[in-house]
Amino acid sequence: MNKIENKEKIALVLSGGGALGAAHIGAMRGLEVKYQPEYFCGTSAGAIVAAALACGMTAADISEFLKQKSLLKVAFDFSFRGSGLIRGKKILELLRQVYDDKNFEDLPKGTKLRICATNFQTGDEVILKSGSIAEAVRASLSVPGIFEPYWLNDEPLVDGGLVANLPLAYALKDYKGDKIFAVDVCSYMSKSYPPENVKRVSVRQSIERSLRIFFLNQQKNTPLDPRLTLVKPNLENFHSADILKLTKIENAGYEAIGLETVI
Repeated sequence: MNKIENKEKIALVLSGGGALGAAHIGAMRGLEVKYQPEYFCGTSAGAIVAAALACGMTAADISEFLKQKSLLKVAFDFSFRGSGLIRGKKILELLRQVYDDKNFEDLPKGTKLRICATNFQTGDEVILKSGSIAEAVRASLSVPGIFEPYWLNDEPLVDGGLVANLPLAYALKDYKGDKIFAVDVCSYMSKSYPPENVKRVSVRQSIERSLRIFFLNQQKNTPLDPRLTLVKPNLENFHSADILKLTKIENAGYEAIGLETVI
């Protein structure tokens, strides 16, 4: 029996958060010592990491891939015509490369992957679990105004964070195992406002805090479940566009495992 077979099976639920999603990689570095996820559910940045893990990549693999690729070149794939600033074609190509162009049906037996998106026409939550993994993730990270809606299964899909930035309520119903870890990178914030030694809060800081309040309130009606461990890395000093600080953000995720931020 190998080491993986000896590890406890868990579900892993990962939130959206832009660059803050690098903390998911660090959290998985800490978790994979003892646990082997068999169920993955993610939104936006969390969908990117969840899909990579489901396809067999380790946390170290994902971290190394991010260091090798220029996210700036991918991010600035500008569109000057449609309803979004970024075309998203380069991102889709990169995602196909990351996931070896796999479909959900190609995942190892026993591995389940769920990707959360939003139907931009109806406002409904859409859980993607079949077809192209890259396309599902591309839909889940389509922030309105930044990306055009991604049409999939005849639905205009955008960022799942509009309805469930941490798709925990769905995972609690869908997963039948004994232990669930949910990593929320986007709702931790200081109780003091404005921050100490800050004379004037910037527009970016105001927007960032507003989003964190919005995402925090999304979770208020999440049912209690004894199987759940909610992990909230301390990312107060980082923001969702910090793509030049991915290593520091990743380390914050690692530090959250086993510390008081695990609740």
